[in-house]
Amino acid sequence: MLALGDALRIVEELVRRSVAAGRPVDRTLVMVGGTALAAHGIRALSDDVDLFSREFSPDVVVEIEEEARRRHGPAFKLDVTSTENLWGSILVRDIFDDARTLVATFDVAGARYEVRALGVETLFLLKIAAGRERDRDDLPLLAARTTADAVVARFNTLVRWHGDRQALPGFADAVVASLVELLGAGPEVVDRLEIPDYVRRMLWEARRR
Repeated sequence: MLALGDALRIVEELVRRSVAAGRPVDRTLVMVGGTALAAHGIRALSDDVDLFSREFSPDVVVEIEEEARRRHGPAFKLDVTSTENLWGSILVRDIFDDARTLVATFDVAGARYEVRALGVETLFLLKIAAGRERDRDDLPLLAARTTADAVVARFNTLVRWHGDRQALPGFADAVVASLVELLGAGPEVVDRLEIPDYVRRMLWEARRR
């Protein structure tokens, strides 16, 4: 398990090695997953270092990951992705705009690099979509940092980028359940979601049973 400071040192080393090797890396790197939760102070520790960067060197990532495993254990992963579907079928097309929380800055070779954290509402919704037990355990912690209004607003952006039409009703249903159970919304929140009419009917029918 890594504290946030450990994760940031690994990120900075990733940038330094990439620059030294002449390999491009983004000036803004976005913490996602458990690392983002640590950055928001929701967790004290993270299992891995999870990052989004449009450009990076897989060779440098593997090199640093292997070295870090000697310090942090064989299960450690440095998970760097350049794809906007961080988990599952939802693209986060505005990832840099969403990552408003500045976690750290550092200078390498005369250039300034920023480390930011993915937004709480986005993390909340992506963890609902992932549906794993460990993600469900994080939902009450994330809910304590946001509001139903903020989650609804973010849902109405992200849902436009949901890539699996068949999975959309189940995702929307799980979001409504979390809004009601964790954020105090009433069932009428269904009508605030920007979803197709057939999905809205399914959600109301499920709640009338």
